[in-house]
Amino acid sequence: MASQYTALNVAQYILHIANHEGQSLDPLKLGKLVYYVQSWSLVFKGEPIFDDVIEAWTHGPVVSQVYQEYKKFGYKKISTLAIAYPNFGDEEALIIREVWDKYKHLSGRQLEKQTHNESPWQEARKRANVNHQDSSKEPILPKDMKAFYEKQFKELNMKNPLSPTATVRLKSGEDIEVGLDVLFDYLREHDELIQLMSA
Repeated sequence: MASQYTALNVAQYILHIANHEGQSLDPLKLGKLVYYVQSWSLVFKGEPIFDDVIEAWTHGPVVSQVYQEYKKFGYKKISTLAIAYPNFGDEEALIIREVWDKYKHLSGRQLEKQTHNESPWQEARKRANVNHQDSSKEPILPKDMKAFYEKQFKELNMKNPLSPTATVRLKSGEDIEVGLDVLFDYLREHDELIQLMSA
């Protein structure tokens, strides 16, 4: 099923959030945030937020349409007075805000370096048979993105913002909030899940 949003819509919404918080972005940082929105949508929602292709360029993952729209700013901050963006559904808006909160403290260069150290970009560059500085438009595959960030999600014990949560009391007496998906995975792994009781 085709997505109703484009990568450019996501970029516009990120710029709106940044402006609202009094921050400005350069095109490099914006492009990497769009990539991370797509990556985490594949993990949190199980599907892409947009259908545009992400390519493994020299400076990291890039959606060509987003690059073309903002390249006139070069390495300077994007100056926009009013930004039009579509009304995102609750889940999509939540994913975009989650990505913003996770990565907003990093510069475009830091995000570029981070993506270079992650396997989705590396795998695409390998398929294209190009070295670090060569030009390439090889697509970064959604399946590679999903596999890598799902692994990161589990290793970092992250919480899916779209999942319902439950309060669990630890043996120490401390109460913690956990996603039901994480709780069920734990119970399955430890053979503690006998059956689900319906209310």
